[in-house]
Amino acid sequence: MGIQNKGQRTGFDLHFLESGTTANLCKTEGPKSWQRFGKYAFNPKGLEAGNSVLHPERLHDKKVLVVDEMGPLEINDSGWAPGIERVLKGTTMVHCWVVRKSLAVKMARKWDVGTVYLFDVAEDTPAYAAEKIRELAEAISPG
Repeated sequence: MGIQNKGQRTGFDLHFLESGTTANLCKTEGPKSWQRFGKYAFNPKGLEAGNSVLHPERLHDKKVLVVDEMGPLEINDSGWAPGIERVLKGTTMVHCWVVRKSLAVKMARKWDVGTVYLFDVAEDTPAYAAEKIRELAEAISPG
């Protein structure tokens, strides 16, 4: 979730759908010890909290994993990359990653996950994307 202050985006919080909890991910102002990317300083506790969810034992009974968003940090083996590596090796599930269009090919090459479906928010309806994801999840784990 974006954090706004006087009409300006000043950071992002993680929102964990299953528990309803939040954790700060990054801010425009943060300690010098925090990893910086672009205008944001990334909170190590927020990165740890996000990656802690990305464990095969926590996801063993799930059919779909949604990660919003994957980007330059992950391409450079930071951000959610450690968790994504674990989940790809330890589970069989549909991955739905929100990725900028300009990074989609790089992301698909970094993690050779097989067939990739691209949904474009400017062209594809949410209903179409949801139905395709549902079909894929049912093909992996019927029922």
